[in-house]
Amino acid sequence: MSFELTLIYVDKRLLTQKDGNFVYFHSNSYDFLLYSRKELRKGENSLRLPSGEKYKHNMKKMFKFSTEREMYMWLKKLHRTINEANDNYTPFVKDPEYVLRPNSMILNGEFWVL
Repeated sequence: MSFELTLIYVDKRLLTQKDGNFVYFHSNSYDFLLYSRKELRKGENSLRLPSGEKYKHNMKKMFKFSTEREMYMWLKKLHRTINEANDNYTPFVKDPEYVLRPNSMILNGEFWVL
């Protein structure tokens, strides 16, 4: 069981920059971690985004799972953690345009837009 993830666009505030601090968001509600370091990779309860210097628009990665249920649960945690980060990630909350942001992810066929 597998799926291909394509990062069409990732806000640079979610990417660890060469001389910057380690960037991460942990969801206590879903025990899932979004973080940025080196290469794009899937963990058991995490998604590691590439670092700023490694990130490219439309980068793709195939992720494999043992079962369809495992894939479903991982995607569910990812989806909910991304929405939670949208609401609570400090650099987003401090943005003057924060009130104008979409409140939740839009699912459009195979695309997740936030």
